[in-house]
Amino acid sequence: MTDSPEDGESIPAGSKPATATEAAKSLYKKHKPKIRAAGGVLVAIGGAVLTVMAREALAKETNRVEDPALNEGQWPTSLDASTEPTEAEPAGDEKRKSPVRHTVRQSERTLKGGRVITIAEHKRGSE
Repeated sequence: MTDSPEDGESIPAGSKPATATEAAKSLYKKHKPKIRAAGGVLVAIGGAVLTVMAREALAKETNRVEDPALNEGQWPTSLDASTEPTEAEPAGDEKRKSPVRHTVRQSERTLKGGRVITIAEHKRGSE
């Protein structure tokens, strides 16, 4: 037989265990309450993280509003999206109208580095 302790026996304080397995078992027995408490804390934290993620996913899903005008099952991108075209979004094949021809006065701009540049007077838009 070997000098290693059998299951259920502890290793005397002054001796070293013969194998890594015995050392691990000894440490587990010695620190069992702490290990279980740490495991419980990790499970609780993991559960809380999963709960938060599920709530956020559910909130994103419930914030969607089905638009009855869309028959293909498409979802609008936001709650206040409408199917009627506005001036910013032209309907169908209409193109955006260019602004009326106007003069832009001279101005100065400050760049990131602190350098100031002058923007010359120029004309914009179409006639």
